[in-house]
Amino acid sequence: MSKLTNVADYFANHATVLAEELVEFSLKQVAVTIPDVLIKQARVMQQSFFIFFAEAILEENQNIMLEKFKAWNKEYGENQQIIYDQVSSLVKPFAENRLYFSKKVTAICFMHDLSAEETLEVINRLHYLLDTRLALSILEYERYKNEISRQNRKEIIELAAPVVPLQHDIAILPLVGSIDQERAEHIMTKAVPKISSLNIDCLIIDFSGIHKIDTEVAAHIFSITSVLDLLGIQVNITGLRPELAQSIVLSGISFSGLNTYSTVKQAIDTWTNAVKL
Repeated sequence: MSKLTNVADYFANHATVLAEELVEFSLKQVAVTIPDVLIKQARVMQQSFFIFFAEAILEENQNIMLEKFKAWNKEYGENQQIIYDQVSSLVKPFAENRLYFSKKVTAICFMHDLSAEETLEVINRLHYLLDTRLALSILEYERYKNEISRQNRKEIIELAAPVVPLQHDIAILPLVGSIDQERAEHIMTKAVPKISSLNIDCLIIDFSGIHKIDTEVAAHIFSITSVLDLLGIQVNITGLRPELAQSIVLSGISFSGLNTYSTVKQAIDTWTNAVKL
């Protein structure tokens, strides 16, 4: 049995003790409070890491080792998102933990009389795994944050174009913020069907909350009026500031056939009086 095999067996057989020591050291380096359930998971994960490291020491093909490690990291990284909001506090002590790992592994290699060359090879494999794990964690963190951003944007888009019934035959679609292509498409695909289901006769599209709108998106928004017209719903436009109206007119979009008012109140009063007549 080779000395490398003896070292690998040592890590596998002492994985529980080594994991406990590492977790205790790591907790002293972290500024945030870690829940007990995550500490328990960390012990299990580090124990598994030492067992995997034992296998990695003897693996001659680095590509095979990398693929196995990716699979291992995916299995034991599933609960990392619980503490992603504190990721900076957890990444910060990486250098100290890496140094701790190196000293511990070096001492074990010397204890088994490994040569300097063999010890260096073991340390290099350790560093490769630790660095790979950090890189995978950062990539997973980015994926997680991107998904959160996507979900938040989806919610913002849905909340940014609410259709609000005012009375039995009239509703308002207040537009707020900046209208981009995605929000315009949301209005067409989500808001228009909702408007149709309300069985109203008049819809007020209020632009008073719009900061800016490009010509392509403006055309998209105003095309909605044609769809609503086919559904027998009259569209009244309110809140168009002069500079916004000028920009829309210069883009070639025609206001002919549309009722425009300065305020929502004017539009409601006009519609109510017309109905009474």
